[in-house]
Amino acid sequence: MRREMSALPSLHRRIRTSFLRVVFLFWCTGMLMLAAVWFTGRLPLQMVRLNYDSIVWASEMERACDALLAPRLYPERTPAGWRAFFEDNLERAEQNVTERDEGTALAYVRSAWEEFQKAERPDAMAVKAGLRELERINEKGLFQRLDAGLRWRDAVLLAGGLGLLVVAVASVFVADAVSARIAHPLRRAAELLRARPVPGRSLSLPEPQTLDVRVLFDELTRQWDWLGELDALNVQRLLEEKHKLELVLESVEDAILALDARGRVLLVSRRMLGIVGMSREEIEGRPWHELTFSGNLRKRPEGADNRVDLDKLLSSPARGECEIGLTEEGEHRAFRARSRDLIIDGGPAGRLLLLTDVTEKAMRDTLRAEMMDWIGHELKTPVQSLGLASDLLNRQREDVDDSLGILIDTVRQDTERLRAVVRQFMDIAGMTPAMLRLFPERVELGVKLDEWLAPFRLTAREKGQELVLTRDNPVFVNIDVERFAWLLSNLVSNALRETPPGRRVEVGLRTARDAGKSHAEMSVEDEGPGIAPEQEQRLFQPYSHGLTKGTRQGLAGLGLAISRHLAEAHGGALRYERGAHGGARFVVELPLADEEANGKQEEEDDAAQRVDCG
Repeated sequence: MRREMSALPSLHRRIRTSFLRVVFLFWCTGMLMLAAVWFTGRLPLQMVRLNYDSIVWASEMERACDALLAPRLYPERTPAGWRAFFEDNLERAEQNVTERDEGTALAYVRSAWEEFQKAERPDAMAVKAGLRELERINEKGLFQRLDAGLRWRDAVLLAGGLGLLVVAVASVFVADAVSARIAHPLRRAAELLRARPVPGRSLSLPEPQTLDVRVLFDELTRQWDWLGELDALNVQRLLEEKHKLELVLESVEDAILALDARGRVLLVSRRMLGIVGMSREEIEGRPWHELTFSGNLRKRPEGADNRVDLDKLLSSPARGECEIGLTEEGEHRAFRARSRDLIIDGGPAGRLLLLTDVTEKAMRDTLRAEMMDWIGHELKTPVQSLGLASDLLNRQREDVDDSLGILIDTVRQDTERLRAVVRQFMDIAGMTPAMLRLFPERVELGVKLDEWLAPFRLTAREKGQELVLTRDNPVFVNIDVERFAWLLSNLVSNALRETPPGRRVEVGLRTARDAGKSHAEMSVEDEGPGIAPEQEQRLFQPYSHGLTKGTRQGLAGLGLAISRHLAEAHGGALRYERGAHGGARFVVELPLADEEANGKQEEEDDAAQRVDCG
């Protein structure tokens, strides 16, 4: 111990001296580089500034000559003022001589200027020739100094780099010599800790060779013993907290699944266990991708189809909400899936999936759609009869008085309105989620948009509006032409209704790229009043759009909700954002038509088609 105590100062002194030398060498090298860079950059720039001033003064003198020859074109000064302006710039140039031939050029300019003032019919050719020669001399000097400055800068940087390299090599040797005396016991201690010893057991650390390492090992041993005691207490506390969390998960109605950053299952609720058909011991702590069954379709265990659907949802880069159909206890049920990233300390720490049972809501939507369809058909027959009766009355209008004729016109107009309402009612009922069935085909969307917008252009022209279509190269997508035409019609009609006369509605089509994948993007943007902020959160919810004073009217009802469902049924999405001119901008995203998919075999697993997002 005494020998180690006596060795400590020498070790400390050696480390301190060695590193002070390294720091001093780096400081000297850095200061030399700074001084050289400052000098090589400052001096040429100062000289360049002088050359530039001479060029500017020559240009000003040339302008003064032009002003004396054509005073009407330069009314800002009198001829006497321009002569004084020329003299001032000439005197500045004569006091700013930096080049060898510049004095000769200035003397020539002075002589030509005096002749110019004495002449009865002055000619500025000689003066301008001298000024151009003066500009040429200074430009040549300017570029020569810039080139010289660059050469000096390169030389200084090269010398500084070599100096830093030498200092770095010396530092490596010094650090190696110092670390060699303390590396061996520390390396052995690191190997011992890398073997992950069990907390609570004593550490078998190697014998230290220096007092510094001994102090370090003593502190490490003390901290290890304290960690063992703390671990014994934390294990019990963690078990209690885990038990509480499990009780919470057991009590919630939602199915919950949490994965860590490496895709391993962290937490799973009781209902989620029933959906995936596995026990808690079988699923917790295992990577999720190992739980997805991909064997024979006829031999799949219970919950395997659900795991395939959930795997598609979890492997998708999309975040947010979507509808998904799963089987629970032998019954097909509808869930709203919400996927969120777990963020800890500003970085991704995993993923959380929540499934909310919306089967009853889906049933209510189905009943509502069937009721709408039934009401539409029941209203259709009496409305047609009423319309026929009004047409017959109108044919006998000559036999009735004027007051009765007015009543007949009122009945006909109201009948036509009622017919339009019934027709729109049946169209909307046919496009609700419960009644929707798509027949997609591959089309060039730009051509279809041009065709669908033709009647709307007439409407816009009558209202004094402008309806334009902007598109990129041909964009091919797989869509149900009839349904997608209704979606576009709904968005464009809303935009035209809310756009004042003299304003513009723009329909755009382009190919966008997100998360490394390309997709088609169609947008409808108007220059109307836009959507109130309090309505934006409820914009796509059925029957929830109230009318707010000073904002868009006519959006209440099912139109936007059905439009979003149509976009999602095509594998895309519909979103709202505020337009560049304060109006509304609706964007429809669609997957591009995959030409290579035409030759592939269809999916054997029908469950894979139940995932509506991802």
